[in-house]
Amino acid sequence: MSYLVGLGKSQAMAMVIYFAICFGKITFTTLNAYGSFMSLTTIVSAFRRQTVLSQKCRIAFVVLMVTASCIIALLSEPAFLKHFTHFLLFLLAFFVPWSAICLTDYYLISKGAIDIPALSDPQQRYGFWNLYAITLYIVGVLIQLPFIENPLFHGSLTWIFAGNDVSWIIGWFGTGVLYYALRRFDRRSLPAQSLFPST
Repeated sequence: MSYLVGLGKSQAMAMVIYFAICFGKITFTTLNAYGSFMSLTTIVSAFRRQTVLSQKCRIAFVVLMVTASCIIALLSEPAFLKHFTHFLLFLLAFFVPWSAICLTDYYLISKGAIDIPALSDPQQRYGFWNLYAITLYIVGVLIQLPFIENPLFHGSLTWIFAGNDVSWIIGWFGTGVLYYALRRFDRRSLPAQSLFPST
């Protein structure tokens, strides 16, 4: 940091550094706003069964998410980055089982074969809910809890690993193995090869 401050002694270099910082902030803020908009849109569209959103609705979603994130950031001062980092690490417990299920299903069960048109049609082979996956996702989150070591949550068994957080390892392998072992009870047929929408 002191090196950058030293570079900014000349006015021209200071302007370049300020521009780089501002451009980086704007870029990441835009990507974050887009990501949150896509997530919220996916949730709303799924429940309303609506595939197209109006321009006003899209703008309202973006403004809503940016406003909410700004309020949270302001209320979290002066240690926003620390709290945000802890929050992201805690969220890892919810992403790990999901990734384990998706990767196990794609590579070990489906062998890369996907019926793409059926993904958006609850009347087709995949159905509306995958109860096996949902149940094992919840189990995957729960088996991690005793091993989480985070300022937001302290697991009861972290002492076994000298206070280190190994929850993601246990959650990933535990969920993947359980999903692979129990998937055979799901009687839904799997495609022999990937099926694509007809054009």
